[in-house]
Amino acid sequence: MDQRVVSQIIEAIQQDDYVLVSNLCQTGVDLNVLSDEYQITPLKTAIEFDNIQIALKLLEYGADPNTYYFGLTPLGQAVDLYCLMVQEDPEDNNLSMIKFLINHGASPKLLGSDGTSAIDVAIAYGCQDILDVLESI
Repeated sequence: MDQRVVSQIIEAIQQDDYVLVSNLCQTGVDLNVLSDEYQITPLKTAIEFDNIQIALKLLEYGADPNTYYFGLTPLGQAVDLYCLMVQEDPEDNNLSMIKFLINHGASPKLLGSDGTSAIDVAIAYGCQDILDVLESI
């Protein structure tokens, strides 16, 4: 059941359907399960779609900001996406998802499965503004 519901949550996040995400979270599903269908957790999907409101709902229902299965941690993913956006458009420098994750317990020093932390990602991209935020913790 968890796999099916997790996939439905991911689809609801992709469609920006907060009400459906909220209703599905109330089923008691383990939000830290990796979707077999999408190979991602709901929280990493919310990060990918830059949806803090849904990310907060997921955390309220037990999503762990430090859970990952492969690749980057959720915070590492947020840093990666941010740095890519800033490279494309230097004016697009909204740190809200990164600050949100940090404020909800995401560790900038936690290593992903590839041995890379969020700090390492910021260094690799040369994103000094993020590095300043991450190192101040």
